[in-house]
Order: sequence, then C-alpha cells, then structure tokens
Amino acid sequence: MAEYVEIPDAAREPKPLFPELPDFAVVREVREWVANGNATYDWRGHTHTAPANDEPVDFIGFFELPKGAEAPCPCCTPNHTKFGKGVVGWFPNTHCIRLMGEHCFKRLNPSGYQDAKDRLEQRQGRRSTINYLTANLHKKAEFIDALERVQPLAEHLDELQMIMGERLRKLTGVDLWQAVREGGNLKVVVETERGSFNSNYATVAGYRLVDPARKPLALAIVRALRFFRAIDLHANIADATDAERAAAARNFGKGIPLARDLMFDLADLRKFVSIETTATIRNWSQQPNAAAQIYIRRKDRIVEVGKRETDAKLIQLRDVIDSSIPILPSIVITADR
Repeated sequence: MAEYVEIPDAAREPKPLFPELPDFAVVREVREWVANGNATYDWRGHTHTAPANDEPVDFIGFFELPKGAEAPCPCCTPNHTKFGKGVVGWFPNTHCIRLMGEHCFKRLNPSGYQDAKDRLEQRQGRRSTINYLTANLHKKAEFIDALERVQPLAEHLDELQMIMGERLRKLTGVDLWQAVREGGNLKVVVETERGSFNSNYATVAGYRLVDPARKPLALAIVRALRFFRAIDLHANIADATDAERAAAARNFGKGIPLARDLMFDLADLRKFVSIETTATIRNWSQQPNAAAQIYIRRKDRIVEVGKRETDAKLIQLRDVIDSSIPILPSIVITADR
C-alpha cells in the first residue's frame, strides 16, 4: 500500500549538474546510496519534479531498493511510495537526473521511453563487450600457443583412429570399436536359471579414439586457430568500431569452447592406449563369456593387438602420445549492467 512521503524542498530544486550524458559510475553511486538505506529523493543529483511530457530522456542504468522498500516517483507519485525497481534517467535539455520507477516515464511519453530503453540496451551491450574484451582478449596468444603445441598429438590420435580401427580389423579380425561402442562398457554374458543377460565387466576410458564416426581432432584445431587468428583490434579496444568489437567477441567466443573441448578430448582419447586401459581390455577378453577375443598390451611406445599374443600386430606410438597438455587460460566474466 502506498505511503505518504514528506519530500524536502531541497529535493525539488533543479540540479543541472550533468551537462553531458553521465557514465555508468553514476549508476554505481546510486546503487550504493540506496543499498545503504538512503532515500532516492535525498541523493545529491536527484531532481524531484515531474519532467515535461515531451522532454527527451536517456536511461543510464537500473537500480533496486532493498527488499521491502519503496520510493516515490517524481514522474507520477511524487509524494507516495510506488517503486522498488528504478531507473536513472538523464534529461539533456535541463541537465538533470531523476531517479524514477522503472516503467513510470512510459506513461508520460511512450515513444520517448522506448527510444531511451533501446539506447540504453545499445550502450549496455557496447560496455559489456568492451569490458569482456579488455579483461580477456590479451589471452588470445595463450590460446593460439596451446593449440599449436597439441597439434602433433591431435594428428597422431587421428592416425590411431584409422590404424586401430578399419586397418586393424582387416589385418587381424579384431574390431575394437564393436567391443567398446556402448559407452566404453565391456560386456560379459551371465548365465542364470532365468536365462542369460549381458553384464558390465568394466568401463574403459578414451574409447572414442576408435569410433569410426569421430570427427578429426586436427581439423578442429585448425578451425579453432582460425577463429583466434581472425581477431585483429586496435591496442585500445575502446577505439575500435562496434562492428570490429562484435566480430572480435564473436570469434573469441567461438574459439574458446572449441579449444576447451579439444583439450578434453586429447586428454581422454589417448587413455585408450594407456597401460591401464589395454590391460583392462586384455583381462576382460580372458573371461569365459566375454563378447570378443582380443589380446592387447602396451609396452613402452608399442601397442600389440591381435586375437592372440602369437599373431598380434605391432602399432608404433609416437613420443607425443605422452606429452603434457597445456592448461588454457581462465576467462573473466564481466557483468556490470
């Protein structure tokens, strides 16, 4: 229920303190002011009078009163509490600021309200992009360096996809993908009085290494590098055009998740040729009701694979298989609206 508020005369006096569009620091000041329990009409820059219906306005940003608190609006209820969410409105003709209800100016001037809201969203988007790029874009070189460093590993894992897939199947009759295609789960048949059913013996890591449908990692690295290398901005990001900043943010935003997915895949897929995984597959195959007969063992940089040890083929691993995978830089998320 609206409550009557006695407004001091000082609040009604015009305060033409803002001859130019204020920056966002004004909004931060207002937010801190009301968060500390102060009245909107007592803020140093507030003019508590109604603007003319056709007076142009620009919205600088929004603020919110503490929970349960409400303030009077100079536009429509100057002496009665009305709003909990407000907007900092700047009136260029009079150089004044009014702390108004979020939607109150809409009643005075619907088209002016919408124009001010649209301009605010544009400024917010511009400021958000500048802050995001300023906080993160210098890390572009680290992403490029990390991707270039893992290119040899990606190429080797793509080779192993073919070597341990179709080529191995033709040479030995061993179909590793058929054995692990159900999420890396190695199945054994369990016989019971009610019949037989498949049970999971173990789950192996990196099973997608031999997935014939897996997209090449090396091509994904080329694509990620293309996104990062396409970014070309002035040293001072604020001097760039909106289009240039938007393009940079778009390429940066596309490159980051792609790079992260690649690092995860590289770390995961190479586990398939680890000593632990090959031992698990070999031990599973020795179970009486295993779904396939596979001998596989890793010795140093060699993987032996066949139906039996006596006819196993040797697969040479490159040294890069055990190389370290770089940690990508963290991204700062900015949120100042």
